[in-house]
Amino acid sequence: MKASIVVTLALIVLLSCFSAFAYTLVSSPDNASDSASANTLSSVGTSGVPAKVAVTCTPPRVLASNNYYYYAIKVELQDLYENPAYAPTTGMGISVSSSDPTVGYATPNYVYIYPGQASDTITFVSTYKPGQTKIEATAVGLVSGSAMMTTVGAKPYKVQVILAPNKVLADNEYYYYPVHVQLQDSAGNPATASETLLVGLSSSNPNVGTVPTSLTISTGETFATTWFISTLVPGTTAIKAAASGLVGTNATMTTVAPGASPATKLMVWLGPSKLIADGSAVYYPVVVGLMDSSSRPVEAASTTSVTLASSNSTVGTVPSYVNIGAGSEYGYTYFYSTYVPGKTTIQATVSGLVASSSQMTTVGYAPSRFAVYLAPSKVFAHKQTAYYSVVVQVEDNSGNPARAPAGGLTAIMTSTNPSVGTVPSATLTIGAGQTYSYTHFYATYKPGTTTIRASGTLAAGSNVMTTKAPTPAKLGMDLALSKVFAISNKYYYYLVRVILQDSAGNPALAPVGGITVTLTSSLTSVGTVQSPITIPEGDFFAAAWFMSKATPGETTITASASIAGVFKTTSQIVTTISPTANAPTAVKVKLLPKFLSTSQYYYYPLTFYLVDSAGNPANAPTGGIAIGLSSSDTLVGTVPYGDSISAGETYSYNWFRSTWSPGVTTILASAVGLASGSAQVTTGVFTSISKTYIFRNIGYLFYSNTIIVLGDAAHTREVMSAALLSHALSKAGAKGPLTKTDGLLTSTEYTSSNLIIIGYNNTKTAAKNMAYGINVTQDTAWFNTTATSEGKSINFSKAQYPSKSIAIVYLKNDGSRAVLLSWGYGWLGTYAANLFMSDPNNWSRIDVAGKHLLMLNWTDSNSDGFVQSSEITLASTA
Repeated sequence: MKASIVVTLALIVLLSCFSAFAYTLVSSPDNASDSASANTLSSVGTSGVPAKVAVTCTPPRVLASNNYYYYAIKVELQDLYENPAYAPTTGMGISVSSSDPTVGYATPNYVYIYPGQASDTITFVSTYKPGQTKIEATAVGLVSGSAMMTTVGAKPYKVQVILAPNKVLADNEYYYYPVHVQLQDSAGNPATASETLLVGLSSSNPNVGTVPTSLTISTGETFATTWFISTLVPGTTAIKAAASGLVGTNATMTTVAPGASPATKLMVWLGPSKLIADGSAVYYPVVVGLMDSSSRPVEAASTTSVTLASSNSTVGTVPSYVNIGAGSEYGYTYFYSTYVPGKTTIQATVSGLVASSSQMTTVGYAPSRFAVYLAPSKVFAHKQTAYYSVVVQVEDNSGNPARAPAGGLTAIMTSTNPSVGTVPSATLTIGAGQTYSYTHFYATYKPGTTTIRASGTLAAGSNVMTTKAPTPAKLGMDLALSKVFAISNKYYYYLVRVILQDSAGNPALAPVGGITVTLTSSLTSVGTVQSPITIPEGDFFAAAWFMSKATPGETTITASASIAGVFKTTSQIVTTISPTANAPTAVKVKLLPKFLSTSQYYYYPLTFYLVDSAGNPANAPTGGIAIGLSSSDTLVGTVPYGDSISAGETYSYNWFRSTWSPGVTTILASAVGLASGSAQVTTGVFTSISKTYIFRNIGYLFYSNTIIVLGDAAHTREVMSAALLSHALSKAGAKGPLTKTDGLLTSTEYTSSNLIIIGYNNTKTAAKNMAYGINVTQDTAWFNTTATSEGKSINFSKAQYPSKSIAIVYLKNDGSRAVLLSWGYGWLGTYAANLFMSDPNNWSRIDVAGKHLLMLNWTDSNSDGFVQSSEITLASTA
């Protein structure tokens, strides 16, 4: 007991340093009553109730081209199980931010998801700066969500000097455009300026010629052009460019003395010779000059018209001619790029002169495939529209966004399972120069999956859309009144309610066409029932009348229908009794026990009726009886403010209106002088829950009734591990776990609570007791851990500690509860295991999400004696 007290005090002291981690250390005497509740999840408290915000970037990679990418950021409400969740009756406000606005940002930075909606879409605005930015969405009371948006493009590495022309006359003239400075990446491809860039210029030999001291490359441009002034001194000079943070370059300009030789040939320069394939007109990169036989520039005696041509117009074009003015040696003209990267030869010809050509290259990402992105990728199977949820992007082989060529690209759109959902059009056009387009998804009432596929002239792409709703599995029946008067041919309207249910008894929606239900009465001498009736598509119940006869007795009402090709039946008994004159003593209320939270009026599911002191039907006296109706939680559901039962009648009926907020409400019926009656109603979304014991599901496996267990002789640093895990669970939406030492566990907690065991030295909850199949052996040199049931093992030399260690994380089910073992060799190994698990993003990693066993290596690569996430690597998984 002394050891427990010491550890408990140490924990309390250390926990004060971790108050932000929102977990509780409970020190209970061994004879305290067990406080742990049963390990059950409330479908109302967790399923369909917004618990987290999910962010998806569709597409996740866009061009760094300072454009609006419409509908690229999807913000979704999800429950604990990553199913869609409706915004409640009050709506939901969500703030959106970008970790690096210089790369791109969301606009607006606030989203209001209206009641009954599960998602919304906002715009992503990219800049010219390639990189990554994390888009994060936060809402009060919900777990935040984030996604990475990547903008792609060449990253500036150097300022490249390009001279076109690179030879001019030493004639003391002002040459307007021969000096080009281009931003380039390390491979020499053009890069775009993300902000205005000032480039310093100089001439190494001013006696030959000069340039301005600087030029500016404007935001969004890849190059800029400036002048060169020659002197009367022939020679060479190096034109140098320099810019902060970039590699500088130089190129040699040659000046030659004017000559008297006539022009004999043409010369084509390209400045620059590499451009971005973005469908734009580029100013004056094509330069054509007159040269004599010794390649000396020659002034035109009169205006000379030079014919131009591009060998590959799918890559780019030039004007059909360029003029070299009288007295000039050169002519300058445009280049028009297309959206198709490639090469084209620019040729210049004029009668009597030798032709010349040069090759222009345009760079970009070449279209290779269609990629399909879905967000949301899970929607309700309520025959609704998911707006702009399907995005088709044109990509190259590496997944970079590629521009569609002139005329655009057409994707043929298909849904492999139209009974689950479809897209509105058979084709989708991605316009010229665009990288993607989007369309809607139309769900049906049938839950399931369908693959959305885009095909055409490029390699096809696809993705899976899931629709969520209870699957119809059986019929249920609810009687508005189970006992009525035996009066000949009296109709009791809406008395029999037939309910379509899933296997758990939750409401399920009827598919397209509805479900026809046949009803029978076993004793027609007691009463008959309306038949057939139809549960309409998209609804979950339908009502039928019962007509009593004069003979009292009991008759069994049976409902039969074919559900998914299987014949289903259900039945209940209606009792008829002889009419009495007994005065009513109480008013009762009857309502279907479960409704969908869809903010709609459900007509006639609510019955209020009069009974006498024996609980038998009683008629309202002359003048009738006014009935007050109320709902204890109007955020969950509402009823009319009041109604009445007419004289001589025993009951009446009315509507119930659910809201978008799942929950429980009590409907109260009251009347002056009578005892009141009530009925409890549950509303919800009732989506399916898969309780699979894998790391991805930790958030709801340990949603409640969870205890983090430390050894009685726990090291204070193991408490740090407990803090990490507790904080992670809180971030994932789980209720804050308790933290106890092993000896403080009660018997009920030990056998029924969800347990997270930190370390291996616990006595009651030791790994040998809880984590079956995990064996540890060690000698003086080696430490070995084996998961015999998985065929996995890990070991390491003890001599490497404390610079290295190993760890294991093991998740298993023990009956109906979850057990997680998290520990390693030495406190550093244990801390590494828990640091890895403290990031919920790691639970959903592609190499972790579907696993239940992790074996980890840790190496103190920066030699600081502590554990960083970057130092932890996966050794094996199962």
